Amino acid sequence: MMNKIPKGWEVKKLGEICEKISAGGDKPAEFSPIKTNDFKIPIYSNGIKDNGLYGYTKYATINKQAVTVSARGTIGFVCVRNEPFCPIVRLISAIPKDNILDLKFLAYALKFKIPSGEGSSIPQLTVPNFKQLEIPLPPLSEQKAIADKLDDSFVKIENAITNLINAKENLKLYKQSVLKSAFNGDLIPNTSPTHWEVKKLGDFSEIKGGKRLPANSKFSKDTTKFAYIRVADFENMSVNLKDIKYITQEVQDKIKNYTISSDDIYISIAGTIGKVGTIPIELNGANLTENAAKITFNGANKKFLVYYLNSNEAQMQIIFFTKATTQAKLALYRIKEIKIPLPPLSEQNLIVAEIDRRFAIVDKTLNLIDKSIQNAKNLKQSILKKAFSGELRSEI
Repeated sequence: MMNKIPKGWEVKKLGEICEKISAGGDKPAEFSPIKTNDFKIPIYSNGIKDNGLYGYTKYATINKQAVTVSARGTIGFVCVRNEPFCPIVRLISAIPKDNILDLKFLAYALKFKIPSGEGSSIPQLTVPNFKQLEIPLPPLSEQKAIADKLDDSFVKIENAITNLINAKENLKLYKQSVLKSAFNGDLIPNTSPTHWEVKKLGDFSEIKGGKRLPANSKFSKDTTKFAYIRVADFENMSVNLKDIKYITQEVQDKIKNYTISSDDIYISIAGTIGKVGTIPIELNGANLTENAAKITFNGANKKFLVYYLNSNEAQMQIIFFTKATTQAKLALYRIKEIKIPLPPLSEQNLIVAEIDRRFAIVDKTLNLIDKSIQNAKNLKQSILKKAFSGELRSEI
């Protein structure tokens, strides 16, 4: 049941105030991934990208204005559909009753009522339970005023989020400019690359690949002493510890020669190729996926190598060596060919210290931006809560 609502409002189930609520069908047999003269009707799925646009077909199955809601996956993703369309599986469509329920008001009500996202506590939506959802229903004129007020507020919030995201991208570009300056010899006063050596990585390093799990082996359901690092765990030139997998003693005995230490550097060689970083001390001696390799080196500052291998210059080399093969994989012998500019070790240390200093400032700012983005998203829910409890009445 809904909490107390303002005088003049009602609480109604969606099944009572919608003309039609239906689930999407199968993908049409007549389908085009692009819009053409013959295929003009958009097909929508439960995805977020392009508001769920899947392709185009010849005939619409929904011919009135409607609201769609993702029923699985990213549950609760809501879109207003103003033109005829064809929904497919895992997408629920709701057509409001004329003169009873405003289209945009319905969309906002669903955003308020249904937790959105992959982490939603609702495993899936079905048409029967969707019809039973209750929403507060003001008079139609007030619904329209509330929807217009929410439009205005949400546009401002979205603009703020866009500006914050752009600021993040600019800071990432700044990081690359720092790396470029560092390896051009421009970051530290009185340094010049003219006296630096250029060596192939294989000249002072050993490159060794990781190992996949043996046939019919699975990750342990329990945390064990034997961690297994995947490419999915590589993040921000380090390893994200949140979802580390583990293996049993039996599996460990079979792949024990394919571990990586906190003194080594990792590099991804398949899937997302070219991720480079260090291993935190907590994962010293962990097992390494076959989709990555470890770099064991001598005579260089570890972070200097990591920073260089993350620079655009090094990443271009990695792309070149990947494209030089018939498979989308970075061969170990190709990694050895990557050219590294090497100042004297004392100079490497100075360069790393300056990069660290600048990156620390950037990372602190990025964290503040992430918090601001989350606060802006939370503000949306706060405004929706006010709207559907009647607290916006004085503002419309």
